[in-house]
Amino acid sequence: MRIAYPIICSALLVTLVNADEDVSALALDYQHFDQTLNAGWRGLAHDKKYREAAALIEAYLARHEELDRFQKVNLHFHAAQVLAFGGETEAALKHLASSRHEPQFKESPVRWNDYVAATVAFLRRDREQLLAARERIATGAAVDGEIPNLDVVDRLVKLFDRTYYEAYTAK
Repeated sequence: MRIAYPIICSALLVTLVNADEDVSALALDYQHFDQTLNAGWRGLAHDKKYREAAALIEAYLARHEELDRFQKVNLHFHAAQVLAFGGETEAALKHLASSRHEPQFKESPVRWNDYVAATVAFLRRDREQLLAARERIATGAAVDGEIPNLDVVDRLVKLFDRTYYEAYTAK
């Protein structure tokens, strides 16, 4: 079934996009919708239907008031990512504004807000802020021998002149 989902593309413009996703995706629990490969929004993203994937995430957020703060933050971040993959920087930045943990989890080894800040800096083409966020992440604790998200941020630094998709997905 084809459904039109709203997606915010600029401060004042709302565009309707068609998502080729079964309505049942909106009925999935959070784990299956957000965290399962090729389920929920990830199938659309895999097919490079980034705008549709973001629209589906937005529809899911609107429909699932029971989501906790952590889940909402992750969904906003993933909407930002797929929009950035598709080159829709301004729309991505709007979702990134809702992607921070306030307050940040003190017990977590992941420097999440710094990772969000690095992503924002990359999209805004602010190398100085990207490097500052990278340094804060680099001081974080290692998990299984690696500092979470440091590899991604290092690619953003190394490939600063590339698109977000190219930098994020580089080997």
